[in-house]
This record gives sequence, structure tokens and C-alpha cells, in this order.
Amino acid sequence: MKSLRVLWVEDDADIRGFVQKMCGPKFGALEIASSVVEAEKIYADMEAKGESPDLLVLDIAMPVEIGTTYARRLRAAGNDVSVLFVSGNDNALNRMEADALGSVGFVTKPFVWDDIFQAVRQLKPGVKG
Repeated sequence: MKSLRVLWVEDDADIRGFVQKMCGPKFGALEIASSVVEAEKIYADMEAKGESPDLLVLDIAMPVEIGTTYARRLRAAGNDVSVLFVSGNDNALNRMEADALGSVGFVTKPFVWDDIFQAVRQLKPGVKG
């Protein structure tokens, strides 16, 4: 069975550490970026190897470029990668924008890991979390 490839973009170093610890063993491949700029490089490297991510997890509020702007650019370029948004700001505008971008979910920080894994299970049945 194909491994689930996840690219997670999060600017908070503590959360990146928790993501590695909690999600690393659950996913077939996990790449973690600290910014959209870093994510773009990782994404391009994955594509060059023929291993595009199955899921892009994007923090919404990040320095330089926010997650929804990056997702909007991907969609405009015809990229239909599944996107899960995470945010410490649970407001209607963020949720509406996530829905408009065709996200597979929106999880509020601080999140419960089961919320993350539930979104992943909807994307790929059979993934245990």
C-alpha cells in the first residue's frame, strides 16, 4: 500500500517537535517546514522525486506568507493537493476561506491529536491514529 506523504508547515518550533514525535510514526513520510518558503523548496524536491505529498498541513498565521495565501497560489497553479488547515484563531472568516480552498479540514490550536488523525483518516481510509 502506498505510504501517506505529509508536508506540514508550522512556524512554531515546539509544535514542529510535537508533530515529529506524534505524527512521524503514523505517516509513511513526514516532512516539516518552518515557513512557506521552506515548504516550497521541500515540495519541489518531493515532486522532482515523483513523491508529491498526499496531504499538506498548513498553519494559517505565519510570518512572511500565511497558509491560506500559499494554498490559494497552489490552487491557482492547478495543484489539487489535499490541504488541512490548523490555526490558533478559530473564526468564521478562516473557516470560510479554508472551505473555499477545498480543504479537507480545519483544526483549532491547541489541537487534540485525534482531530488531526480523523482528518487524515477521511483522506485515506485505513490510517490508524
